[in-house]
Amino acid sequence: MLKTRLVLPLLALLALCVSAPRSAAQSMAISVYSPRVAFAPEFSKGDITIVARVLTLSDSEREALIALHEGYVQALRSRGEAIGEDMEERIERAQALSSPELAQAKPEEINAWDAEAKKHKEAFLDDLKSLLTREQADRWPLAERELRRFKSIGSGRLRGESVDLVRLIEEGLPKAWTNPQVAEVLVRYAEAMDSALRAREDYITGERQNEFQSKASSDRDAAAKIWEEALAKRVAVRDLNLRFAEQVAALLPEDLGERLRRAVFEKSFPSLVKPTRSESVIRAAAALTSLSSSQQETIRGMVADYDARRMAILREMSSVLKERDLIKRPASLDPDGSDMTVATTSTGESISFYSSANLKSDPNDPMTPLQQRRFDLDRTTRRKVEAVLTPEQKDAVKQPTQDMILIDFDEPWGL
Repeated sequence: MLKTRLVLPLLALLALCVSAPRSAAQSMAISVYSPRVAFAPEFSKGDITIVARVLTLSDSEREALIALHEGYVQALRSRGEAIGEDMEERIERAQALSSPELAQAKPEEINAWDAEAKKHKEAFLDDLKSLLTREQADRWPLAERELRRFKSIGSGRLRGESVDLVRLIEEGLPKAWTNPQVAEVLVRYAEAMDSALRAREDYITGERQNEFQSKASSDRDAAAKIWEEALAKRVAVRDLNLRFAEQVAALLPEDLGERLRRAVFEKSFPSLVKPTRSESVIRAAAALTSLSSSQQETIRGMVADYDARRMAILREMSSVLKERDLIKRPASLDPDGSDMTVATTSTGESISFYSSANLKSDPNDPMTPLQQRRFDLDRTTRRKVEAVLTPEQKDAVKQPTQDMILIDFDEPWGL
């Protein structure tokens, strides 16, 4: 899923285009190589904890593995920072001399850095395996299965496709592992997800991706069939996440089960749960330490009502977005699509970067009334909360001034 954010500065863009003197200085930004991606660790400390659990490591063995991982992370960070400092020197020189080519890394340099980073990562896995006993080594294929999921599950496009249920449990509900039934379900989840991810990755990468790009311009019907098959494999991954998450939630105490459902929802729909300006005011007001007991009680009731109504709206929105995931197509499959298309409305209209300032909500779009309800709920609740606050407390919860509109679009591309 390609998330495209349209930034529409209020009046500023119009003023720049219309009223700026022709002699005004112009500037542009040029991207250069950054080592941040190549030298980023593939696995987090939490991932390593999961691997230790799968390998049934003792406490001392787990500590040794974590220490090994910390050294690996530090080595990657140090080397990445060293290359980054060199690139910053080049950028400074290129900017001073107005010569962008001075900042560009040569292809052979990039290849060498990528190979160096890969060598670091492979060495970590070799060192990890060297720590294992024979019995633990026999379980290494299970660890490899976990590592594959860590690396590939984030390639999802659909809402819910990139959720890693094992990670969510480890990070938010680690005690759930002590429930034998939960542990059994998570083992079955890992097995099923490994198969689904392999099927997805085998289909959407390599030659199939190239074939799709080629057919999109020469045989749109053939490209559409490839797209549909890729979509089916993505849906399989998403549905596994949703099904197993519900199975685990049903085995937990009611409050913990609801917490897991909420975590899965938030991970699946980040654009929906992102706080609005009004919501930020509401949360900040509820957290004020200067509230009297009467204010606390009043605001607590307002927030509880707000949370329940907000979540109901968000769940309705999520149903619309899940359905949209199944019908939204990339611009390459749209006869009127172009490289400048940054969004496609629910009616199929292509919106280019240059026309985005004219984008209007569609009254026939099922999301439009839901967005209006969310806006009304936020604004009404914020005003109620502010009415309880003193002038000093109102000042304390003010949010930074906004001078632009941020609109998120999910515009798919490739497979």
